[in-house]
Formats: sequence, C-alpha cells, structure tokens
Amino acid sequence: MADIPGDTSGFPYDGFVFTVSGTPSPEAQGTRDGDDDDLTDDHAPSCIETGTALIKRGFVVIPLDHPSYEKCRGAHGPKNPCDLKRGKHPLGPWAESKGFPSACRTAEDVYSWASGRSVNWGVLTGPSNLVVLDEDEPGDMAILCGKLGILTPDTLSVTSGREGGGRHYYFRPPADYEVRNTVGLGGYKIDVRGNGGIAIAAGSTHQTGAVYHWADETKPIMPLPDAIIGLLKGEKDRRRQEKIKLRESGVPTQRAPREKTGAEVGRHDETVRWAGTWRELAIPLTEAKRKLRIIWSGFDQPADKALYTWDEALADLEDVYDRYPEGLKPATDEEMALIKSMSRQEIDALPPQERQRADDLLDEEEARKRNEARLIREREQHHYADIVGKQLAQKRWAEEQRVEEPDDDFGAIFDQLTSDDNIDRRPKFGYIADDDCGLFYEGTTNGIYGKSGIGKSLILARLHVEAMRAGKNVVHWEYDNNSTKMIIQKLVDAGATRDMVVNQFKILRAEGDLETLDSGYAHEVGLVTLDAILPAISALGGDVNQPGGVDMALRTFMQPFTVRGAVGFFIGHVGHQEQDRQAGSHRLFGAMQGSVYLAEVIRQPQRGDRGLVTLTLKKDNQGEAGEVNRLAAYVTYDSTHDDGKLRVHFTRERDQKIIQDEAAEEYAGRKQRAANAEELEKRTIWRLLQEAGEAMNVPTIHTKLADMKESISEKRIKVRLEALVADGIIFIDQAASTGSTKRGGRPSKHFRATSLPRADY
Repeated sequence: MADIPGDTSGFPYDGFVFTVSGTPSPEAQGTRDGDDDDLTDDHAPSCIETGTALIKRGFVVIPLDHPSYEKCRGAHGPKNPCDLKRGKHPLGPWAESKGFPSACRTAEDVYSWASGRSVNWGVLTGPSNLVVLDEDEPGDMAILCGKLGILTPDTLSVTSGREGGGRHYYFRPPADYEVRNTVGLGGYKIDVRGNGGIAIAAGSTHQTGAVYHWADETKPIMPLPDAIIGLLKGEKDRRRQEKIKLRESGVPTQRAPREKTGAEVGRHDETVRWAGTWRELAIPLTEAKRKLRIIWSGFDQPADKALYTWDEALADLEDVYDRYPEGLKPATDEEMALIKSMSRQEIDALPPQERQRADDLLDEEEARKRNEARLIREREQHHYADIVGKQLAQKRWAEEQRVEEPDDDFGAIFDQLTSDDNIDRRPKFGYIADDDCGLFYEGTTNGIYGKSGIGKSLILARLHVEAMRAGKNVVHWEYDNNSTKMIIQKLVDAGATRDMVVNQFKILRAEGDLETLDSGYAHEVGLVTLDAILPAISALGGDVNQPGGVDMALRTFMQPFTVRGAVGFFIGHVGHQEQDRQAGSHRLFGAMQGSVYLAEVIRQPQRGDRGLVTLTLKKDNQGEAGEVNRLAAYVTYDSTHDDGKLRVHFTRERDQKIIQDEAAEEYAGRKQRAANAEELEKRTIWRLLQEAGEAMNVPTIHTKLADMKESISEKRIKVRLEALVADGIIFIDQAASTGSTKRGGRPSKHFRATSLPRADY
C-alpha cells in the first residue's frame, strides 16, 4: 500500500483508523463493522473526566463521534449524510429549535453518554453563553486584529488538533446583539460559532490522532471585542443589501434547479473531492479505486434504487485521474532527511526520475520555508502596528478626554488643612449603619475583590442608590457582560426609584461612550464604578499583568471624575487560582489611592433569606479606614421583607438575626444528627435479629453487638427495642420469654424480627 499522508489519516483504510504514527489505534483494532460489544474501550474514563471538567466550567456540551471507531457514530440521516470528517458529528439530535435534546448539563448527563464508549465533546456555544472564533490558518487572527486596530485578545483558547495548527478563541457575546454562525470572517480563514454552533472541546481527538488542548486554561474568557462585533454587523448588513439588490433587479436569489437531485450532486462532489486529493498525493489509480469503494458503500442510498451507482462513481474517479496530472508524492521523514544530507553533485548523479523528485521536494521545502517566513514577518509587522497604534491612540484619547482639576484656591486648602479645626479624614461613602463613617474615600479610587457569586454586584447597586439618594449622578462602566436589564433590576431591588434610574444613572460600555455624556451631567457625578477591572484593561489593549495596564484603566475610566471629588469604585473578580495574581496583587494595590477590601462569603446571599459577607481591609492609602489585614465590616443581605426589596447593610458588628438563624440551624443540625444516630442503632439491632433468626433478650443482644464492635449500652438497646416493637419491625416472642427468667423469677423478654419488615428496612 502507498504511504498514507498525514492529511488523510482519519480515513478508515482497511477497516483501521490510523493514528499519527500510522499504526491502527487499539480501539479500532478491537471493533469491526460497528460492533459495540466487542469494543475494547480505553478512552471512556478520560472521556467522562473531560466532559465533567467542561460542565464544571459552566459549558453545555454534546457528545460527538470518536475517530477511533471504524465507522462514524454520528446521528446521520438522509438529509445529513456523513461527510467523512470524523470526530465532529453529534451522537444524538441537538436542534436548537427542540431545546438541544442531547445536550449534557450535569455530570450525570455526561456519564450516561460516555460510560462504556469513546466520545469527543462539543461545546454548544449558544447555551454556554459563548462566541468561538475558529482560526483555521495560524496567524490569521493576529492579522485580522491588526487591521482592526486592536491587539489579539488574551482570552481562553483551545489549540486545534488539525494538521497545520489552528486555534479556537473563546469570548463572551455582547448583550445587545445576537451572534450567529458565519464563515470567512473579514475574508480570513476564521469561522464564527455563536447561537446554533458547536466548537470541538479541549480533550477531544482529531481524526489525525492529535488531541485538542487548552493553550492556557487559566486565562479568563474575555468579552468579544467591539471591533469584531462591528465587523460582524457590517458583513450581515452587506449580505442583506446584496439580497435586496438581487430582488430589485429581478435576478433570482436561489440557484437554478440541477438535473441531478441534491443527494446525487452531494455524492458526486464528494467523490470528485476525494479523487482530486488522491491524485494530488500521487496515489495510484488501483489504490484510489479501493478507497473509493469504501466511501461509496457508506453513502446513504434507497434500498430499491441506487441514485448514484458504483459505475458512475468510478467514472468520476477516472475522469479526475485523466484530466489532472499526478501530484508530488509526499516524502517520508527518512527520505527527506537523506535528500537534505546530499550535496548538489550527489543529487545530479542520481537517475533522471529520482533527480527530478529530489529537486521537486527541495523546491517544495524551500517554498514552505519562504511562506513561513512571510507569515512571521506579517505577524511581527501587524503586532508592532497594533502596539504602536494603540499607544498613540491611547495618548490622543487621554489628551482629548483629560479633565482639568477645578480652579481651587490652593492657599485656602492649605489653611484648612493646617487649621486647628478637627478635620475628619475618615472615609464617608458607603456609610456604616452602626458607625458615623463609611468604607470608601471621595476623590480617589477604591474597590473590593473576591470570588465570583458572593454578591459583589449587590454591593455595587447599594452604593449606586446611596449616591443617587444624596442627589449625585452615577456613571457605571460595564465590562462584565451584564445586560442593562440585569443592572437596572439590581437597582430596583436596592430601592432605586424610576426618576433615579432615568435621570441620575448612566451605563457606559466602551471608552468612546464618554463623549456621549453631557458636560452638566459629568460635573455632577458623585460616583463612578467599574465592573470589572480586568476585562476593562484588556478592552483598552493593556496587559493585566503589567502596572501600565492598571494605570491606563484608572486614567481612562476613573480620573475624569475623581479629580472633581467623585468616589471611584471598582470590582475585581478573582478565580480560585488567581486570588493572588489579580486584584490581590501588589501591582493593583500600588495603583489604588483609596481603600481596597477583600470580600469573603460567610452565608451565601439568596432570595428570601439573609446573606453575610465579610470585608477585610487590604489597603488604606489614606490611613483612616482602619487596620490593614483586619476585618473592617460585615455586609448583610436581607431579602426577607414582604416588598421583595433586597436591603444591603454595612455594619461593624455581626447581624443579630443571622446569629440567631445560625444558632437555630446548628440546633436543628444537632437534632437531626441525633435522629440519624437513633435510626442507625435501630437498623443495626433489627439486622442482628434478622440474621440470627432466633429470639434474644437484651443482655444477649448487647453481647453480640459488642462482638460486632458496636457500642450501644443496654439502656439504649431497651429504648430502641421498644421503638422497633411499636413500629411493628420486631415482636416479643412470648414462648421464648416464658421459658426464661431474670433474677427474682420474672420472665425475661425475648425479641424476634418479623418475617416481613417494612420496605425501608
């Protein structure tokens, strides 16, 4: 057989599936003709672990065909025949209109699909709240971003298993625009997977045998850049206008019907595509016929009439071989190494046919190297243009948007600060209910950080309402993908009125939105907030791991307002692996001039209940908020009131109602544990009587339980026996009791298990 090139390894030659090394995989050797029962499946445990790990990330996944099987296991039918792209086809129905019936949302779903079989996993991008950009040509993403004037986003990504490389970039979709599937973004080999799309997940196996893997699984999922959203909208509008023009000109927008049916055309095209590939790879015609026979036999055709006969398929194959010249047969690694080691004189001394092949292979190698060098130069050029262009743009933006400090009388300020008056420099904003000060300073940037899901956004809404009740305007920068409706809902829960929301609250989602603010509104801003700081830094093109990125974000989002006395406040979301690297880092602390707190949950906030979070002071640049690294305040969330409003309070002392609730819960827990212990002892005694099959008195039961290492006193045994008798689980054996007496002549009660116990015993 001819050498199987890497490009076509995934196809089942001779009933085997070839791995990267060219040998059949063990799974493929263990099965023939799709017999599941004979399959030796070494992949199943890792498939379950992979699927479960994806579920824990919050993804909704779907099981796909695994290329280790001889035939595709995808749920194909007459309308969607297999296209021989192994490892990518769903095992069950997954239509969006039917609610994704094969989707896996829990670990139990994953186990039901992956137990006892090998599966790949696909991420359903829509239900997972994702947009995935699939880069098929390495470097295209960097070039596209360079032309859009942005840096390549530093987001979570998966390295593709396809030969030649590629990468899947994961993003969060915009709240106000639905991203659908599309191909060829910006004219590059970048496909978009949005609502209705599937992205092959990390841990899956490509038909070449290579495995998809995370490029860096600690990366966060960044918002889809505004520049790419604009590009998607522009292409959608362009296609709509083209259709309108075609309709107005009278030209039909659908293709004219062909003589062949759609199924016939699909099979013909599939045959021609494979034939062209084999001819280009210099595979002999006899070998190509054998391969085609396998492909043709896999086509879905009616039982009574073959729409695409073998003779027709064979004629298409021979036509391609007649019309196109033979391509250059790929060289093995050994052959290429031998040719490279030969001198020019040695190559010229070879027989004509071998000399021509050696020259062709060397030319092809040289062309490949030139192309790689060209791509590297393009990437470097665009990367440099990205950095320089972004820096210049940021510099221009800072100059244009710089807000000058008010014309204050410096002498008056000096006199005020040095006077004998007792100036209270403690923070005033974020007032504390049982104290006469607050948590956050005016005229500078403050913040809180902590793990996701502990109610930081509820604290944010509470601060918004506090500022608006004081008659101040609020500017909120949203970079955490919360919709406008979600933000306003939290304001309503926190007690905001309609007038506050309409007249005193603005949401900005991009740096350019600052231009939309009226100067009168901007001068009355008392609070500027940012949720969250890391994606905001990335949106500006900054590096979250460099001090310059933090400074850029503060200058852009906070400084225009804090110089006029507004309170600046940011939220930092910290993952379980990133608590020290993100908002807890010295870089971020160094940039903050106010107070920064670590939020940690004690009692999870939830509707209809009370929640409790602690705020530990981690930095205080003004020196008046408290002792650093000590507990500064409690945050109490209370949604137990009839009006449904969520009340958030800052206090120095722990909420008494929560203390009472915790005490009640602890008492109930102890009571339940005692009940569980009692039930366990009853079951143990019943099983002893059941297995013994004879009547026993208390001392005998106590002795046998001691032999079983069960420590139950005779007093407790008596109490448990009485309860079991009352439940009808055991009964007093009068005959055995009559024949046995205690000291003093009284009968000794003997107990026996019933023959028909309750179902729960």
